[in-house]
Amino acid sequence: MVRSILSIVENSQQDALERLSTAKERYLQNRKNIDRCLKKDDPQFYIFDQLNQAAAFSQNKKTLLDRQLIRSSLDSGYSKRALSRAIKELEDKKIITVIKKNPMEHQINFSF
Repeated sequence: MVRSILSIVENSQQDALERLSTAKERYLQNRKNIDRCLKKDDPQFYIFDQLNQAAAFSQNKKTLLDRQLIRSSLDSGYSKRALSRAIKELEDKKIITVIKKNPMEHQINFSF
């Protein structure tokens, strides 16, 4: 009985590690692609990285509302205005796309 429970736990942990490894690879590939066109100190890079993390590591919702993005990004030292402008510029470059307008929500365009 105990062995079967331990086996179930072990299998679950193995599945979780595999999902995490796959998510990490997705994240790193997107990061590699964006590293070629954005500087790391640019607010656009910060916004992209936040959306990339959400897309790679979230199990349910693969994106963030713009207000969540801006709120979490304020700690990075960028102003709200700079972050809002960065979102618009990423959208203009077709790196991110609008998926919902009210409240505003974007996701990474994986074909950028």
